[in-house]
Amino acid sequence: MRGERRPLSRAPAQRPFRIVGRSVEGPGKVRLRLAGDTGGTPGTAAARSVPGQYWVLPAHGGARIPVVDVTPAGNGSGEDASLIEVLTLWVPCGPPVGAVGERLEVRGPLGKGWNLERVTGKDVLVIAWDGGLPLTRPVIERAGGGRVRVWAGGTAPGSGGGSPWPELANATIEADGLPDMAAAARTAAFDPARSAALLAGPLPMARSAAAVLVERGMPASSIQVAVHSMLRCASGTCGRCRISTPYGSLRACHDGPVLPYDRLAGTGERQPPAGGGEE
Repeated sequence: MRGERRPLSRAPAQRPFRIVGRSVEGPGKVRLRLAGDTGGTPGTAAARSVPGQYWVLPAHGGARIPVVDVTPAGNGSGEDASLIEVLTLWVPCGPPVGAVGERLEVRGPLGKGWNLERVTGKDVLVIAWDGGLPLTRPVIERAGGGRVRVWAGGTAPGSGGGSPWPELANATIEADGLPDMAAAARTAAFDPARSAALLAGPLPMARSAAAVLVERGMPASSIQVAVHSMLRCASGTCGRCRISTPYGSLRACHDGPVLPYDRLAGTGERQPPAGGGEE
């Protein structure tokens, strides 16, 4: 029910980080580079997250902001073991979020991220809208294997032409003025038997695109949908991130924020609702 309080006992403990880098990437989108801060002693390795999982940062007035881990491949090891990079999903009104040198108590990683096994060794079709595109880069960097074809729409980087990932030689960016994600799914070239799809954008648009891909022969189990835009309170209490499915409702904070499309569509194996934890 809306407003129900869920237990937080399984939520990871807060860990201290210090902001060592900050850049603004668009409305509501701030990228922060965080280093583990243990009060002068050598930093310990940050908890390694799966691409697509999220963290929770404190903000002014007691607000809590969900941020997605966008740490580039190769970071988080050696001398950079305590470093993570996160991107805000939204920011509250008021003072700017984060300042270089500021110390934060960060909670995470939380939720379920991209399933790397479902894309490893396959050709990957990415269909993204607006701020969804950065969510897919870490999984593409880690998966390796086949070709990557990216369609970027709305205000997503690359939607105006050119590649926002020039160093990914096997990634091809397309931006052909199509009106939505479903149109891109309808025209994309792919081999259903050897392809997987990553969809990141407004949920109704992503669902429509996934349905088109299934109609064209791609198994629902080969499609993953990012629902980070549904995350709200970052405390597991508001109930506003519920998503209706034929099997009942899912919660972006616990069942996601990356969901297999077969579960969204109700064609996969039925799973029990997620238990307690933190949104």
